[in-house]
Amino acid sequence: MLARGNAGPQHAGMRLLLATMLLSATLPAAERMLLVGGYDPDVRSFALDDSGLRPLASSRIGGNPSWIAIAPDGRMAYVCDESWPGRIVACRIDRTTGTLTPVSTASSGGKGPCHAALHPDGRWLLVANYGDGAVACLPIDADGGIAEPVSILAAGAKAHMVLPIGGGRVLVPCLGTDRVVTLACDPRTGALAEQSATAVPAGSGPRHICLAADGRQAWITAELASGVIPAVLGCDGSLAIAATVSCLPPAWQGRNSVSGLVLADAGRTLLVGNRGHDSLARFSIGADGIPVANGQVQVGATPRHLAISPDGSWIAVACQGAGRVEILRFEAGGMRHFAAFAAPKPAFAGFVP
Repeated sequence: MLARGNAGPQHAGMRLLLATMLLSATLPAAERMLLVGGYDPDVRSFALDDSGLRPLASSRIGGNPSWIAIAPDGRMAYVCDESWPGRIVACRIDRTTGTLTPVSTASSGGKGPCHAALHPDGRWLLVANYGDGAVACLPIDADGGIAEPVSILAAGAKAHMVLPIGGGRVLVPCLGTDRVVTLACDPRTGALAEQSATAVPAGSGPRHICLAADGRQAWITAELASGVIPAVLGCDGSLAIAATVSCLPPAWQGRNSVSGLVLADAGRTLLVGNRGHDSLARFSIGADGIPVANGQVQVGATPRHLAISPDGSWIAVACQGAGRVEILRFEAGGMRHFAAFAAPKPAFAGFVP
């Protein structure tokens, strides 16, 4: 292993694994696989375990593979090529070598696809296009391949995410309109229709949303307001929002925007990326769902995306401005930097189930 122990940006012993060292390797069952994409034609894979991490493969996708939706069974990856017009590339994941093999390509239904998610029944892929605010629904065949969109809907300017919430509904935060739109997706035909919309405070810039395990409590990142908005999801898919909570230290001055968020520690901790302050804002979550500030953890420049491993032990942070992905170990009572590796302009780092 090339990166071990206490390596991190605050320690002189941190080791960067250069992207040029990406070689095929065999993945033991004890290791977790990590996929990394960004504004570079290749998607890279790494293996991670308690002793460190190592490079697996570099797969040429082309364009700007800035987001990857990974199937729950870990066999397929749906890569968003954030281009104008955009495209989606369906890839088979080799669980031994980490190689991604494209099997089909389709239009994203708009410009600049920035997020995608699988419908819970596995038959549809939902895509948010940031460039023109279009949300598209693409069919997935029995082998995991995709076809051209069957439905395209104008959700709102700068649509930034698609989050299936059950009952055939999908939440779409639209950064440019300060609304979170609730769409209905027909499970038989894939047809999309607007169901309702929730306004957030003007100038918030809603970007991403995560849900608690109960499927009711939600948190929305307010990119432009550098905060997080608590919300409760109603039975009809609407959101009842509470006051925005800042992600920054009280005395800090400077330009900042927030990015992704994850729940950790069995839902007791919320982490939000700060781009400018270059940190992860850490919040404790109580029974009422209101985040309580619990400090910041410094990371590399421009943390664009963060993901938690399936077992809840690891946090991967794609630090786009620093040109690296950082791995943090989540432990009782705190987090520690574990390792880091170089990647060109990383916009996504996600664990394969």
